[in-house]
Amino acid sequence: MKKLRVKGGTGCAFFGLISAVMGCQSENPCIERLGPGMASHLEMVEPPQADFWFVVEDGVDVVWTPVEDSLSDEHAVWCGMDGLVDGGTLTWVGDSLVICDANACRWLKRPDEVLVCSLFTRPPQGVVVTGHGDVQGTDTLHRDDHFSLIGSRSLSEVNLNVLVDSLFVSVPTGAMTIQLGGEARRAGAYISGLSALNAAELVTEQFQIHAATNRLQQLRASSYAYVALAGTGDVWLHGDSAAVDVSDLGLGGRLVIWPN
Repeated sequence: MKKLRVKGGTGCAFFGLISAVMGCQSENPCIERLGPGMASHLEMVEPPQADFWFVVEDGVDVVWTPVEDSLSDEHAVWCGMDGLVDGGTLTWVGDSLVICDANACRWLKRPDEVLVCSLFTRPPQGVVVTGHGDVQGTDTLHRDDHFSLIGSRSLSEVNLNVLVDSLFVSVPTGAMTIQLGGEARRAGAYISGLSALNAAELVTEQFQIHAATNRLQQLRASSYAYVALAGTGDVWLHGDSAAVDVSDLGLGGRLVIWPN
């Protein structure tokens, strides 16, 4: 990949001053302080095929913006404190663009002090989120077929608008907070652990959810909904569904229908 480094604080929305760093697991152990300045660099993105995934690893916030007209313009802009931003790394593993912080030294910092990667690409086929890096979109993620969102041991917040035929959300572990809007013909979700899905603003014809959490889940369906209550958390169903099937395992969660 081609890199063009741009020093300076070009509009970096980052999270404040990092005070100190600890040693690192490397051949040359280091203890040093980060400077107070901000830095950014531009990196071109060259997807190896039409359909690809984003894999967001620990310590990176991703802000996605669609590029529709010119594929040659696909790129990423890394932003963070000077000395930390150089560790921002994009690596292709098969059809997945792995987005990670590959700093040799592990800085002593708060968990919310992470690198920011602004991606300008075509809509991905899916996103896998690990760790505590958040994901958001500045525009609608538009695909003619399907889109998948998968969380794995993640504490992330995800905020996306989509326009897709089918949507699949799978969060078997972790404590994610997911906000989805837009439109999908049909959607399915498996939510477990301490995670919460708010899809009240996502217009769907059919929505099926298995909710095994202790937090509130919200969804919307116009023709059919299937709700499996497998935890202590409630499920709120918005919209006038033509049919609703419920499977209640008796763990305390309730289905509440909001006809709007």
